[in-house]
Amino acid sequence: YLAKNGIASLRYDDRGVGSSEGSTSGNTTEDLSWDAQAALQYLEARPEISSIGLAGHSEGGAIAFIVAARDSSCDFVISLAGPGLRGDKVLLAQQKAILSRSGMASAQIEQVEAANRMLFDIIISSQSNDNQLREQIIQMTGGQEEVANQLLDPWMYHFIKYDPAADIAKIKVPILALNGSKDLQVIAQPNLESILKYSKEGGNNNVSTIQLEGLNHLFQHCDTGLPTEYSKIEETISPEVLDEMVRFISTFAAANETEEQ
Repeated sequence: YLAKNGIASLRYDDRGVGSSEGSTSGNTTEDLSWDAQAALQYLEARPEISSIGLAGHSEGGAIAFIVAARDSSCDFVISLAGPGLRGDKVLLAQQKAILSRSGMASAQIEQVEAANRMLFDIIISSQSNDNQLREQIIQMTGGQEEVANQLLDPWMYHFIKYDPAADIAKIKVPILALNGSKDLQVIAQPNLESILKYSKEGGNNNVSTIQLEGLNHLFQHCDTGLPTEYSKIEETISPEVLDEMVRFISTFAAANETEEQ
């Protein structure tokens, strides 16, 4: 769709996927951001590419913020259901929304939320992902080593602690942030509001946040928004999302061309 509208795109497999070297395990969002930055630098060396932006979905949205904050060759950012809140807050809201939509009683949801909040708080306050932290979590969960393994996986540990606020505030280029109203994984309103808030705090007023009605985390038109519904929906991505992306990039390109003239 982008190509049909005169927009080139570079897409690549994550580490350890397809023909990409490396491993899928042990990587944090920060690690993966260097791969995205390498792609950005590759495009910068291509003379036929006039402007370069980053479009990332979910974790990819966070990666786009990280790279754009440290690499001035990024000309714009598109966040597709990317987080605007710290990881623990994203996960707590996600869990509450999914359990509620699945029909769990409010009292039970509150108990689950309270237990996870205690675990996340310990991780947030920790200085390192070490054996002492692991033993503390195992003790808190009544000996559940599998819970400690999950929470202290390098990716999860980093995600829980990562707050995009500082990176978003550093970005000075145009940002488009999209979320679906039925997204139960990255809840639209609080995350979009945070992206807008942190951008303005950093002095960037060229930011557009859009909540698209009836779309889930994968930007499919849906009934419930539950992850279990994703594979049952034939639509891959809604036309509204593609249109918003093309409109944003085209507007940026036109403005950039005018400035150069």
